[in-house]
Amino acid sequence: MQSDIVVLILTYNEQENIEQCLDSVSDWATKIYIIDSGSTDKTLEKAKRYNVEIKYNQFVNFSKQRNFALNLLEKNFDGWVLFLDADEFLTSEIKSEILVKIQTDKYTNFFLNRKFYWGDTWIKRGYYPCYIIRLFKNGYARCEDRSVNEHLIVHGETGFISSDFIHKCNKPISRWIEKHIKRAQLEAYELFNKNKNQISPSLFKNTVETKRWIRIYIWERLPIFLRPFLLFFYRLFIQGGILDGKHAFGYHFLQTLWFTTLIDIFFVENKIKRKND
Repeated sequence: MQSDIVVLILTYNEQENIEQCLDSVSDWATKIYIIDSGSTDKTLEKAKRYNVEIKYNQFVNFSKQRNFALNLLEKNFDGWVLFLDADEFLTSEIKSEILVKIQTDKYTNFFLNRKFYWGDTWIKRGYYPCYIIRLFKNGYARCEDRSVNEHLIVHGETGFISSDFIHKCNKPISRWIEKHIKRAQLEAYELFNKNKNQISPSLFKNTVETKRWIRIYIWERLPIFLRPFLLFFYRLFIQGGILDGKHAFGYHFLQTLWFTTLIDIFFVENKIKRKND
């Protein structure tokens, strides 16, 4: 089944993931753009085996990279746009559901439900369901000006795709750690500079606005260095993450304790630097 959908994929050294991503959309999407920021591994070599168009853009932050991708689309294209990360892929169920749902004239964008795997372990408790806007009609979305943890600002009516798309990274943990050190620096920058919020925080609307409300009105008001431990306890015992097994425990340790502590360390470093300057 083919669709009137353009798929946009951001890449940087994704040789372990790019084939599983492209395999899932290559015979389904109308067109696929790879937006690369200077891969030095076999990412582009593997991507060229598919019918894709590859563009280069120097990486500044994730928001600018996504908006660069949107600018590649022709203004008169009135079809649909799907953002996928290189370590994500679509199942046959969600592809079929998307083709049905986009036939309606009611919606201009859709929430998709992401199912996250750490290795071969589904991280269910604490991270599922996870609805994020990834599918929208061309011209109805732009990415907010945020360096990391960015979301799309959309216009029009929003619908829901109930089937899952999959997030499964095949890189070694050392690469994950390297990536998240950089992400922690960007998160600390956003936390320190308190850039203007472009997503309306709301406790009772969709998951994106709820998470932004929690970030602003709860997380940022908690004591630094204490909040990572509170989140770790919440994920493991309140949301039941410990029931997902030892691999899930390893993920929660890295993502909710190590990573968030690292953000706070970079945040303090920024404060000290500002004071000395």
